[in-house]
Amino acid sequence: MNETLAPTMVEHVNKHVILWFQKSNQYIVSTSSTYKVIATFLSAEDSHHFKQLVLKSGFTNEQANQFLTEIPNFLEDCNKPVENSQPDPVEFEGNQRNISCEYDIDTFRLLVHYDSDELKQLIHPPLEHLEVLKLNSDCIFDIFEKGNKIYFFRNENFVCSWVKKEYHLFQGKFIISLLCSLHNNEEDDWIGTFHASAVTKSNKTAMIIGDSGMGKSTFTALLLGNGYEILSDDIVPILAKDSCLYPYPGGISIKQGAFDVLKSKLPKFEKLREHYINPYKGYVKYLNAPKSKGYLVGYPCSVIVLIEYKKNSKTIIKNISIADALEILIPQSWISPKVSNAKKFMNWLKTISFYKLTYSNSDEAIREFEQLMND
Repeated sequence: MNETLAPTMVEHVNKHVILWFQKSNQYIVSTSSTYKVIATFLSAEDSHHFKQLVLKSGFTNEQANQFLTEIPNFLEDCNKPVENSQPDPVEFEGNQRNISCEYDIDTFRLLVHYDSDELKQLIHPPLEHLEVLKLNSDCIFDIFEKGNKIYFFRNENFVCSWVKKEYHLFQGKFIISLLCSLHNNEEDDWIGTFHASAVTKSNKTAMIIGDSGMGKSTFTALLLGNGYEILSDDIVPILAKDSCLYPYPGGISIKQGAFDVLKSKLPKFEKLREHYINPYKGYVKYLNAPKSKGYLVGYPCSVIVLIEYKKNSKTIIKNISIADALEILIPQSWISPKVSNAKKFMNWLKTISFYKLTYSNSDEAIREFEQLMND
């Protein structure tokens, strides 16, 4: 009826259908039956034709009228373009290099100049364990403030600018710029950077997801003490050319509520410095997760595990739907708006098995996780 509202891409995964809308770069997971009604609406000649088709399918006249109201509203919302504020470029001056830190990332040297300690605190704490004395740098980032905006330069070339209250967007751009520098590629080469953790052991890799406060990072840290290599925490990049997970060098972010749990499990945890983030997150420690030399490579992954810590719960691991997983994975993640990357993301999702691990006893949870990884 209005094919201009149709999703750009549709993929069937088991009993669900993933819809991707290019205008909004939005992913929607639908049941097959719901999508069938949407597809009927899009292909119908007019309202009368649509009602005839759905009535033949067994729906009532009342339901048909409800569809005619709800489906257009739903599709209009899915097609709302992403609002991107235009950057405010400035010429590089280089006179605001008040604080300088150099980071040793595998064999790569990154030098970052910060205008102020306030700006440094937006980036430095997760990378603090990588700080070294000044050496020859492979790449230089400059971060400074002018008026109410943050400006970001890479090798003295303007990257972008943000109003200060959008500092989280700056942090995201810093991450993708660092990844591009590490791998000598461009932003379009990445499917996305996902709000998750990634661990590997014995050539098997899993992505770990979870709502904030549900124990994702704490569980990731516990795996560190059980022979797992931690590829990344909070940020998992996926490269388009091979659909593999790639490491991000930041430390594991541990909120204050988990300090007592980990100090009895991990040596030297209690001595780590605390960083105040904001009123919501409070104090955080960043745990260094040692990595082998040459770790900046791709890791194939076929498992996503949703972690939920629940006091006094039994340890339960079970399969979940792609809808349940994407409800957690998509928010707070950056996903490339490039059509070919969206296609690769959809195809990658079709190869993944999804699980949920609920626990209160960490030793039991790790045993269940190990069993899953060994199956």
